Amino acid sequence: MTDCAVFELAPILDNPLYEGMASGDTPSVLGRRRVHDDFFPASYDAWEWALEPLAEKWKPIRVEGRTRSFNDFPCLDMMVPAFSRRAVDALRDYLEPNGELLQLMHPAGEYYAFNCRTVAEVMDHTRTIAPWRPSQPRMTQSVDYYAIDLLSVRSLTVFRMREMPNRVFVTNSFVDRARTHGLNGFHFIKVWPFPEGTDYWLEDKNQDDLDAQLFTPTLDDPYFGSLEGKKTAKGITKLYLSCPDAEALFGKLSDWLKVLDWQPRPTVLVRNVSFDDFSAGGREVVV
Repeated sequence: MTDCAVFELAPILDNPLYEGMASGDTPSVLGRRRVHDDFFPASYDAWEWALEPLAEKWKPIRVEGRTRSFNDFPCLDMMVPAFSRRAVDALRDYLEPNGELLQLMHPAGEYYAFNCRTVAEVMDHTRTIAPWRPSQPRMTQSVDYYAIDLLSVRSLTVFRMREMPNRVFVTNSFVDRARTHGLNGFHFIKVWPFPEGTDYWLEDKNQDDLDAQLFTPTLDDPYFGSLEGKKTAKGITKLYLSCPDAEALFGKLSDWLKVLDWQPRPTVLVRNVSFDDFSAGGREVVV
């Protein structure tokens, strides 16, 4: 991973094993429409928006949904970050300084909604590409290309961007901690850094598609390999995969590689050597 990278914090939405939680008709504690509205600003048009503190008014709420006990990041109503007790224990020193942990009651175990209250101004507006709101030219609900100031983001771990309060972001130290502790249910969407012109959604989609190609639903299914890491630099993205048989893995992925929307076309280096043996060559194939 690079010296510093930024990821959108998102749940897994395309796998029923990681179904999230719903608040139902639970009322707002701030006098708004529903409780999930409390985790966002009252208005999206004011640059100096603020997030209300909730801890003093909060009482544990009962939530529903087919959330499984191994899901460490189910999210509430698909919008509000929610962590298992296991995830909170692993990430507490990142979470508590940057927001409030608010208890949820669910049969699957001990869970907490997270009211992220750290707001950062890290975007380079001259290079970021986004559909800015007409009523507030510096605000947006989505971004096509993120340009972020390294010095502004380097000290952050979990935060919201001033320009888009509807999303929560984390840096690579948060991601590394979650992966080191084997936490489940997280979908870390890398948004920065990428070379100018890179479609980060396409980068994320291609990685999801690769994971789907290699998914083995049962122990009886053949195992071909796993994606171990990804690096993007100087306009080139490299995917690193480990496997028991490199030729078998290439055969498994060859049809998928041919339809990838990548220009120039992908190049594959097939190597039957130790994963960390960087000096050894291999068979190079342009797909």
